[in-house]
Parts: sequence; C-alpha cells; structure tokens
Amino acid sequence: MRVDHTSIWVTDLDRTESTYNSVLDLSETWRNVYEDGTIEAFVRGSDGQSLQLMCRDGDEVDAEPDNFRYITVEVDDLSDALDRTAEQDSCEVIEELDESAIISDPDGYRFKITTNGD
Repeated sequence: MRVDHTSIWVTDLDRTESTYNSVLDLSETWRNVYEDGTIEAFVRGSDGQSLQLMCRDGDEVDAEPDNFRYITVEVDDLSDALDRTAEQDSCEVIEELDESAIISDPDGYRFKITTNGD
C-alpha cells in the first residue's frame, strides 16, 4: 500500500503553501476553487509525494491540529531544512531530536522532518 496524499484544512492557503514551499521545497501542482468558496491546492515534492491544502474563502475554518499527531517527511539535508525553518515567521521548531525535528506550521499542524524515514 502507498499513501497517495494527506489533506489538511488551513486558515490561509497562500501562507501555508509558502511555508511548505520554503521549508520542504514543495511546489504547487494544482489549484481549484469550488462554487461554495472552498479552495484546494496540491503541493508536491521532487519525490512525487503530495499534500492537499484546503481552505474556505471568507470562512474561518477550524483547523484541528490537536487531533493530528504529525506527518513525517524525509529530507536530504536536515540542517538545511532547519535553517530554512528559522527564516520563516509562519512556523517554528517544536523539538529537535538526534536525526529529526518536529515543526509546527501556520495552523499548528506538526510535521516531522528526518533524514532516515523514522
């Protein structure tokens, strides 16, 4: 089995997309706006893995990061990813571990970056 993508609700799609682009080098591959105001965008890494970001224009969407532990992503250079995280006002390092770190995105969702897939 292979997970195709993970989908999360966000409060500001452009800000969140910019964070994931800067920290993890994910690029938008597709965006759609629906009649009800829902906006979705897919961002993808060089390995083909995708993250779906969704928001509703004009509505306060209650992103529920407390019900979600974290997404783990593997990067080539942990130190470089942490340096790029430090440059972002929209995210923060929650915990640095031996070969990984846990980062909080603009809506409080956490993602773990690692160099060994743990």
